[in-house]
Amino acid sequence: MTTGLPIRSAAMASEAPSQCRSRLGLEPDRTTLLVTGASQGASSLNRLMLRLVRSHTKELQSLQIIHLSGQHSRDELQKAYDSAGIHAVVEPFIHEMGLAWGAASMAISRAGANSVAEIQANAIPAIFLPYPHHRDQHQIHNARPLVDAGGSHMVDYRDDETTAGDVGKLLFGVFQNSRSHGAMVKALQARSRPDAAQRVVSILLDS
Repeated sequence: MTTGLPIRSAAMASEAPSQCRSRLGLEPDRTTLLVTGASQGASSLNRLMLRLVRSHTKELQSLQIIHLSGQHSRDELQKAYDSAGIHAVVEPFIHEMGLAWGAASMAISRAGANSVAEIQANAIPAIFLPYPHHRDQHQIHNARPLVDAGGSHMVDYRDDETTAGDVGKLLFGVFQNSRSHGAMVKALQARSRPDAAQRVVSILLDS
């Protein structure tokens, strides 16, 4: 039996997207990108977004962004978004991740086990950028099932400029095509296991 990975209840969206966005100070009906490097942030994702702000300014102005930056780059990122006229909320971390997932139309994310599970459970199409320096490359394996199912894409890190170009093509091509985006949402919904914790408990009680 496949149970899925149990996730915190606080990581599940509990309100409509418009309500989640309003609670975060965003426009309720605007396409929203969530950028997250998990609880510690990810310096390479922060650099990626700074590069995209310079190279894809007009495209990013059509979105609004929630960027969970970690502790060290918040001010730099917020200043860059503001200077470029991009509506963004930058926070080191949001404990109530369900609020962020509920607000998101799509995501750019690392591929740690919890992040992948939360993306699957909330059915948020994602561009995964697995951490490239793990010896066993486990983040690639974490993301692969969602990619193979058609619910996400994965970009291998090569260098900052090339990676930003690859992400930009996906973000402003595939991910903003309503038909492609809808198909990815459906693929993730088919794999969603929001009740994974209950499944695990049920198996243990029955054993």
